[in-house]
Formats: sequence, structure tokens, C-alpha cells
Amino acid sequence: MRRLAAVLGAVVLGCGGRAISPGSGAPIGGVASAVDAALPAPSPPLIGADVKARLAELAHRAVGSQAPAPPDAGSGDEASAEIPAFGPCTRPTAGEQAALRTRITAWSTRPAPGMRAAGDLGPLAFGCMDHGAIIVDASRVVRGGLLGVWWVLRVTPGAITIVDRMEGDPPDQWGEWAAENTVRTLALVDLDGDGTLDPVRRRTRHEGGSVHADHELVIGDAPGTVVGGANSDLGLAADQPPPGEHTLLVYAARHPTSDPPPVPQLRCVTTAATWSRCPLADAGQRAADRAAAAELAINEPDVLLADPGLLDEQLAVLGVPAAERAPLLAYATPGTSAFATAIAKAIRTLNTARAARTNSEQAAVDDGARAALGGALRAALGEPACPAPTAAQATAARVAVARWIRGHERKADAIVVAPTCAAGGASSAIARWTRDTADGMGTLRAGLFHMKGAAVALTVDATGDDDGPGSEAQLAAKLSAVGPTLVALVETDKLIAVVDGVVTGTHARPADVSALTWTAGTADGTIAMTTDPLARTLDGDTATYWHATTAGVVAVATLARVPPSAPMSATDVLGALLERSERLAAAHDLLAGPPVGLPPPAERAELLAAAKLLGAPPALLDAAAAATN
Repeated sequence: MRRLAAVLGAVVLGCGGRAISPGSGAPIGGVASAVDAALPAPSPPLIGADVKARLAELAHRAVGSQAPAPPDAGSGDEASAEIPAFGPCTRPTAGEQAALRTRITAWSTRPAPGMRAAGDLGPLAFGCMDHGAIIVDASRVVRGGLLGVWWVLRVTPGAITIVDRMEGDPPDQWGEWAAENTVRTLALVDLDGDGTLDPVRRRTRHEGGSVHADHELVIGDAPGTVVGGANSDLGLAADQPPPGEHTLLVYAARHPTSDPPPVPQLRCVTTAATWSRCPLADAGQRAADRAAAAELAINEPDVLLADPGLLDEQLAVLGVPAAERAPLLAYATPGTSAFATAIAKAIRTLNTARAARTNSEQAAVDDGARAALGGALRAALGEPACPAPTAAQATAARVAVARWIRGHERKADAIVVAPTCAAGGASSAIARWTRDTADGMGTLRAGLFHMKGAAVALTVDATGDDDGPGSEAQLAAKLSAVGPTLVALVETDKLIAVVDGVVTGTHARPADVSALTWTAGTADGTIAMTTDPLARTLDGDTATYWHATTAGVVAVATLARVPPSAPMSATDVLGALLERSERLAAAHDLLAGPPVGLPPPAERAELLAAAKLLGAPPALLDAAAAATN
């Protein structure tokens, strides 16, 4: 279905009725639609044109007819583009732009290992002449035309420094499977109140041909602080706070996986580590919700008229009083199961909180849930947690690992080291780097390092060709530390324990092996990582849990796989925790694909139990339980 772009073409922002393009997001109502679609189709009622016209009238009354504004003011896809700025801004003259291009061209052609420039400098985007410096977005193809590099630069009369940097396939190779990675300055705004405009950047990783991309919003010089992210779109809101508020308003859109797609979420960016809500964002969000409801009422009234609950909710979003809603609700498709309507409403309510979060916010919630479950499991199994390194330990790890890489890879470049944990004189870190090969092709490498005292050992490593599509993400997903001495890897059908850099034991058999991450589902591809040293194999109606320990891989529990409604066993702490994890996974699966046909009593009980387990409001569950078919 065509959604949100069909009539309005944008999400309305602010009280002034300006708009931004919609994005995408987590499921809202997708399960409800599946529930209703599973019901026997009643004879279609005669819906008069006046009813649909009334819906359109109410929609226009709620949002007006203002022309949509562009979602993103842009930041330099064309030569001599201007980076959006909020605050006093003196733009460089044509002559100054030409001089800047000459300096950046010379700077970008300096000899560097494996980074020889090829072709001309790409289009530039210029910021403001601000306190003797200017922010410029630039790009260049290097490595004999095989690699594209994107920079955000701070240029002063005496120096050019890198604020941010990304690598990927060159633009002339963009297409299916290409690594279309870029960094751009989304806007310049004085966030910290020091009188200087700060570059707020958008880092994008996109696999050519994919329907979504991973975007990060970053403040501060590299590596900077990632304040939020989105997997469909991340842009600059049309309406902005006055410069004196030292705030930037952005929108984050999630991938459209529901019907209708969710509305982009508006967030305020300050100097804080994460973005947040603010009055302007809240006002804009209410307008965006109204725009989405209006588009549905105008373009696809049959969707609303087929679901009385959804129709009532969307009319309320449009601000239609109850007295005006009643006549329209009377025209909604008759014969809908009362139970289906009630459970659909409960499921929609369940998804509201998830849909109201951006990707990065939902990831934080999921990470918190996994961490809590992992901590409880480690405690039950007597496994120590993986303590985060102190600032001094992290710095020492970065220096030691970078020294090791340079000592073993003479042409290593773009080294990034991420310390994971440290305790008792031991520590671990994940690193990635690139290197040139004899044939001029680049290779991306990643490794998990174990350090004890002055010794540095490469525990596990992986290689990707030419910084190719998804290589960085794929390599990072293969490596994870769960302790300073213990590493647990789940690879295809094996759980591997690595202790002090040595593989001490594996479990391999034809089975479904997955990491215990119910909130995130299974990992992409054949490699998945545990957040704690535990994985499960499924064998018929039983699930066996395997634990990676310093003694190797051992089986810790075998449990019957049970439906969400079955009572939980409390025979031991581990069993209760694992069974709850199984039920959570089963509940997610059940609500994602409800039973086909009118739910008989047993399936009604399963749907209610799943909704209850996942936290649906008790009042809605009571209404669903009391409803008749």
C-alpha cells in the first residue's frame, strides 16, 4: 500500500503546519491487521461516498492544506552547496570557495600508505567563516579508484584537520551490494553556547540495493559522541528552535515494516550524550501523528472502515470529538469478532511504546533487557560479569593493540580499537583495520585481542575483501568478548569457548544454535553472537542450553519447550530464567503471526497469555477476555 507520501507527502511539523518527509519504523498495528484479516470476510456493506467524504473533510480540518516542506535542507550533494546553519553565518565568497578547493585538493593528494588519490576532488559543501575557521564537507576517490573517502574538515588559515571520516565504495561503483558509506554535516548550530557553530554530522552506512540504511547522528570531533540513530532516514526538521536555545531538531525514521508505517520521531539534539524530547519536538510529533492519520483517512478509508477500533483511535488522533465519531463508527464493517477487535487493540497498544522510540532508543531498551537476563543467568551459573575497563585501562588497551597491529601489518590503516572489558590484570578489545595487498586490492581485517600484563595476543580474527559491502558489520558481528579471559562464539551450529586465546571446547551437531537474545531475534547470516556465554540447541520439543566456561562447553539444562500460557517451573533459578526466555520468544512469534481462522478457545487463551506476558495493559486484556466471538 502507498502510505504517508500519497497525499500529504510529508509529516507535518510544529504548530505552523510545516512538514517533513515521512520515514519508517517498527510495527504499529501490523499484528492487528493480521488478526482481522484472519476472520471470515463478511459481505461488504454499502459504504456511501458521503462517509468517505466526511472522513476526508475531518482529515483536512485537522491538518489544513499547507504544502509540505523538504525534510532535509541538504548538506552538499552538489558543487558549492551550503551546509545549513542556525545562527550568525558569513558564507565564503566565490573566490574564497575556489581557494578552499585548491587547498583541500592539495591536502587530499598528500602521499599516504595505500591512499594515493585518483581523479578530481568531489563536490564540496561549505559552512560559515566562523572565528577564523570553516567547516567543509569533502570527498575523494583513492587507492587507484577502488575506495571512496568522505571527510568533514575544519579549515583554518594554517591547517586542515579532520572532524570526521568515512570510507566506502567510490560513487561510480554504487549499486547492488556496494558499500555506500558517507559522512555529511547535517547542520551547524552552537550547541554548547561558546559562540562557535558546531558541526552535527550524519554518518550513513548503506548496502547498495537495500531498502534501508543505518544512520548515526554524531556531535564532537572524531570519534565524537553518537547521540542517536535510525535505520531508514535521519534528517533535519523543517522547524527549528531559535539559536539562543542551543538545540537542533531532527527526525529519525524507522524502516516501514507495518501497515500503516509509523511516523518519524522528532528529537532534540544538545550537548547531551543522547537526544531527547523537547516542547517543539512534542508539538511537532502531535502534528506528525495527525498527518499520518489524515493520510490514512483520505487515501485509504476502507482500511479504517474495516476496523472499528482503529477507526476510533485514528479519529481521536485527528481531534474529532466523540459525538462526531459515533455516526462514522456506525458505518464500520459489521460482523467483526468482538474478541478480535479487543485483542487487536491490545496488540496495537503493546506496539505503541516500541513505535514511539527511535532505532537507537529501542536498541538501548533491548540491550538493557538482554543485559538483565544475561546478568541473572551469569549469577545463576556462577559466571563473573565482564567489567567495563576504566579510562586508563581503555587507553592502555588501544595503545597496545594499535602497536601490535602496526608491528604485524606494515601497511595497516584506519585502525579502530574498542576495549571491551578488563579485570585481574587481563583485558580484551575488538579492533578493525585495513591493509593493502600486492595486487592493490584492499583487505578489511578484524580481530579480538586478549591482553595479560605486557602480552598481547590475537585471539580470533576475520578478513573481508576490499572493504566490501557489509564487511565491517559482518566482521564485528563475529567477535564478542564476555570476559577478560573468556570468549564465547556462536558460529552456524557451534558454540565455541576460547580461554586466554586458546579454544578449549566446542559443541557441534546438526541443530538450531542461536544466541540467547529474544528481544533481537536471530542474527543476520550464519554468525550470531551471545551477549553472555550461553546458547541453545532445539531438538524437537526440547531445548538444551550450553554454557561456554573456562573448562570448555558444557550442557547446563534441557527443558521442554512450552507455550506461553503454560505455568512456569520454579524448581530452580536457572530453569525459571530459561523457561521465561522461551516463553518471551514464543509470545513474540505468536503475536507476529496469529492463528489462521476465528480463534477457538485454546487459541484465544494463547493470544491472551502472550499479550499478558509481553505487558499489555490489564484493562485491555480484561476487555479481550470478556469479549465474545
